[in-house]
Amino acid sequence: MPFALNKFFKRSISLRLTLLFSTTFSLCLISALILTYFEVSHSLAKANREVLNSKWREAATLLSKNGLPGLKDYLLAEQNSLRNVDFMFRVVNKENQTLFLKTSIQDAEFDFDKDFHSPFSKNGNYWHTIQAINDEDRFEILTGPVGFGYFLQIGRSNEDIDNVLERIVSIFSMMTGLFVMVSVVFGFWYARKSSEPIRALSKTIASIENGNLAGRVQTYDRQDELNQLGETFNRMIGRIEHLVHSMKESLDNVAHEIRTPLTRIRVIAERALISNDPKKMQPALEECSENIQEIAALVEQILDIAEAESGALILKCEITNIKKLLLEIVDIYDLIAEEKHIKINLEAAHDLFFKVDRTRIKRAVANLLDNAIKYSNDNTQVTIIAHLNGADLLISVSDQGHGILPSDLPRIWDRLFRGDKSRTSSGLGLGLSLVKSIVQAHGGRINAVANLNGNGTNFIIHLPQA
Repeated sequence: MPFALNKFFKRSISLRLTLLFSTTFSLCLISALILTYFEVSHSLAKANREVLNSKWREAATLLSKNGLPGLKDYLLAEQNSLRNVDFMFRVVNKENQTLFLKTSIQDAEFDFDKDFHSPFSKNGNYWHTIQAINDEDRFEILTGPVGFGYFLQIGRSNEDIDNVLERIVSIFSMMTGLFVMVSVVFGFWYARKSSEPIRALSKTIASIENGNLAGRVQTYDRQDELNQLGETFNRMIGRIEHLVHSMKESLDNVAHEIRTPLTRIRVIAERALISNDPKKMQPALEECSENIQEIAALVEQILDIAEAESGALILKCEITNIKKLLLEIVDIYDLIAEEKHIKINLEAAHDLFFKVDRTRIKRAVANLLDNAIKYSNDNTQVTIIAHLNGADLLISVSDQGHGILPSDLPRIWDRLFRGDKSRTSSGLGLGLSLVKSIVQAHGGRINAVANLNGNGTNFIIHLPQA
């Protein structure tokens, strides 16, 4: 195979599929034609012997009833002579002496002298064949006793059969050539058409390789393997695009948020170095440490949110006593609530069990409780309620604080968003975003409902049964 063609053959799956299809089709076609040829050949040979058998019985009957003169008169009659022109009739005695011979029109092609002087079996009918002198034709002869010491031989050349078979071979050869060419043309068209989604996929991958993450493979309304491959690829690229977008957004958020604490650290450190006062070093280091902890917490929360939103968060779900879990959270925030004279109410059944990632859900509810206490007025209540709604678990955290503006409700889940009423309190603006990511990682959802009187907010977590 030439180098260029070999290179194209290796690169083109369409060509390989075409050759495979054409080769398989050609082999099947040739096999079918060969089987047909042998079946026709066998049928013609069988039909030829049946004709010879019929002629032998007819001539044997005449010979038995009318003797040799009756057979001669029958064969020499004009209508019978024409009908039996292809057949050889020979009557011999036990010594193989010819008593009567009616030749066939194809006799010149065969050497009968040698056969006529050869001994033959005298026990029942039997077949034997004479090969033509200069070609592959054969002359089949049926020999059998007919009484009165006579033996009758009837034979015919298979030249007509060979002519029919040669014609069949010629027709089959032309059909094979035509069908193979058609199979190559249509096979290549089918292969190109079938591999079109693969070429589209390759083109899209090349586009994505150049930085176009928005590229997608065109899919169709069918459920074959190539269409499923395209849909799977699109989902994968969509997830990768989301991951890259989340990573970029996280880096942008981190860069934006750590600028202020880094600036403070730099200013504090420069002032301490300029003053060269050992007494000022200790407070400066403590303040720098606090700012570093703030940066670490910020980075950790942003990474946790990005991991949850990207679907890469690995949950360790287990059957958990929900009331016991909520009591642990309440114990942590009891002292903080007491400072503002806020009462924390917990309503949950002792036997409430549900399959969740204990650590993640604890962190999500703790964030909601922390916000509820932080933004509630003094001498108010915060209520946590957990119960089953069908097969789902509902956990609500409501407060009696100053509430959330209706215009801010759609944006409270955005990273680093802080409403006007919350800007006076400490925080990074990442808590609700993290809560939503954890809940969605469980396959659930979270809603925020502002109270009608404008005092307080109710956050409701819906978790489906795992």
